[in-house]
Amino acid sequence: PPIDAPQPPAARSAGRTLSEVWVAEAKHQGCYTGGKVQWSDAAGAFACLYEDELHLVPVDGDGTRRLAEESDPVLTFAIDPAGQNACTSHRSGLLRHFRLGEAPSMMRAWKAHEQVVADVCFDATGNFVATGSVDKSAKVFDFTGYFCTHSFRGHPGLVSLVRFHPARLQLVTVSDTELRLWDLKTSQCVGVMRDHLTSISSITFGKLKAGVFQLVSAGRDQVVNVWNLEDKCCLSRSIPTFEKVEGVAAVTTEGLFHACAGKAMRNEPFAKWLRAEPEPPHYIILTVGDKCQLRAWNPSDGKCLATLPSPHAAKGVFRQ
Repeated sequence: PPIDAPQPPAARSAGRTLSEVWVAEAKHQGCYTGGKVQWSDAAGAFACLYEDELHLVPVDGDGTRRLAEESDPVLTFAIDPAGQNACTSHRSGLLRHFRLGEAPSMMRAWKAHEQVVADVCFDATGNFVATGSVDKSAKVFDFTGYFCTHSFRGHPGLVSLVRFHPARLQLVTVSDTELRLWDLKTSQCVGVMRDHLTSISSITFGKLKAGVFQLVSAGRDQVVNVWNLEDKCCLSRSIPTFEKVEGVAAVTTEGLFHACAGKAMRNEPFAKWLRAEPEPPHYIILTVGDKCQLRAWNPSDGKCLATLPSPHAAKGVFRQ
């Protein structure tokens, strides 16, 4: 502020300028340096990796919570559906359970695999946590008792991604270009999916109706694949994206109808298409990649419905 700015009475009485009596009330710093990002509706915050720590950043900006263990960096993590617990994977090979709150606390640490854990996820209930490891295996743990309930092997390389089916006791695992579907009731592999030419970067589930989902996989081969899990895990459609896809998500059309009903979105081309389409798909696929764009795709015909430029000032690879 300029030197001749108006001074509060305390500053005038002390004979000092305004700038000399300012005190910092809050400081804002970077919260993300790469890796996984997860939004938690229940916690009202998104979790992300910042250097060697896990940060929970609230959307209202009211205090970032930090989870860290000295001299043991966090590699990846998962937040449970209730937003009350976090499971973190560390460079030491340990998994740690943190109870979230105003002051997060570590509850337990245990060894899950012989080598480093590459990915972690919770099931829809928050009772089970799955891990994928460099040792080429995937495991499922009871999160209340910290014991292993299932151990799956069959992939030729490291297991880079693990995701529970949203409505069934099934687990999808990814290794390089291969996806596998495991049934927890029988402890058997019930499907092997191979179509990508290079590594798979991201997977998600698209909802068709109650209890029925399709699997959507995106790869750095510039292709998004849609798989029917109900029919022997057969390929339903391949969508060429013409960019290396780093992240994929699926949003229900019903939710988009509500989002596009406002005045701000009503005249957008995508909103017009959604209102005019006689039989819209059950969900829309969203992708992000090295073109720094967010794009929406129709899983029924593979057409691109909308393209939005990156909102970030630094133009680099745009990740989910």
